[in-house]
Order: sequence, then C-alpha cells, then structure tokens
Amino acid sequence: GAKAKIFKAAVQTAIDYSKALENGGTVVMPAHDIGDWGRNALILDSTGALISMWQPNQLEGYDFTG
Repeated sequence: GAKAKIFKAAVQTAIDYSKALENGGTVVMPAHDIGDWGRNALILDSTGALISMWQPNQLEGYDFTG
C-alpha cells in the first residue's frame, strides 16, 4: 500500500506530546535534538497513524506543491 509521511511543525513539541498522550497516542521516539536543526518526535496516534513532529531551530522545513 501507499505510505505517506507528514511532518507537523510544532511551536512546542512538549505541548503536542501531552495532547497526543491524552487522546490515546503512544510515544514511539521521544523528542530529541537533531543537531542545531531542530527537535523531532514520533508518536503513534490512537488509530495507528505514525506522526512525526518537528520543532524548527536552524531548519524550518520544506515547502511542497503538487
């Protein structure tokens, strides 16, 4: 099947973390620094969808079209 990766930009990863946990989510990979680019965390939501959260520092992200 098709796989999609969606990156959610988070102003504060810890806030999004608690909301996910409150709603039945599971932490797959705790928030951690990726150099000075930013912070990343992986959460499995209550439906089984994998969510990657990104808190930018030096790397804000990418724009996609199409």
